[in-house]
Amino acid sequence: VGQRAIQSFGLKAGDQVVIANHQPGVMSLELRTKGIQESLARASVKAEALDISSNPTRAISVLQSFLKANPQTKAILALGPLGDPPAPHPI
Repeated sequence: VGQRAIQSFGLKAGDQVVIANHQPGVMSLELRTKGIQESLARASVKAEALDISSNPTRAISVLQSFLKANPQTKAILALGPLGDPPAPHPI
């Protein structure tokens, strides 16, 4: 996922992305997050994990707040289908 993000979004050293986790604490998602972060770190791309919750309304609000505080964020990476509903909404 990390390598694909680098290619798809044209990420380069110094860029920042956010990994939207809809179920923090779930081991498979924590391991996926770690793998993405490690892959991006090899390209010197910073990846911050963010608990967006499984509630789409709350997820939109959390992402809006994060992006307002971090306008330099180049991409949002969702870990699964529960992380996808907010994506079509303007953030």
